[in-house]
Amino acid sequence: MLETWGTTINKWSNNTILLFVFWSVLIVLSLFLVPIQDYREYINQWQLVISGENPWMDLGYNKTNTYGPLHSMMALAAQINI
Repeated sequence: MLETWGTTINKWSNNTILLFVFWSVLIVLSLFLVPIQDYREYINQWQLVISGENPWMDLGYNKTNTYGPLHSMMALAAQINI
């Protein structure tokens, strides 16, 4: 009974280590990959907020911020990744 319990704990620990390594690799990759899709536009909008500009102004190519104030508040967290 103790051997089975110890084996279960060891298997669980190995799975935990594998999950930790997997998610760590994904997080590191996400920090160094180039922004794609809409994220480029989000960065432009968040840069406006960070610089103190109006986040709902026209960006010159018919792109305006169609998201609400909570989206603009995420600019503070985006500073870490920009």
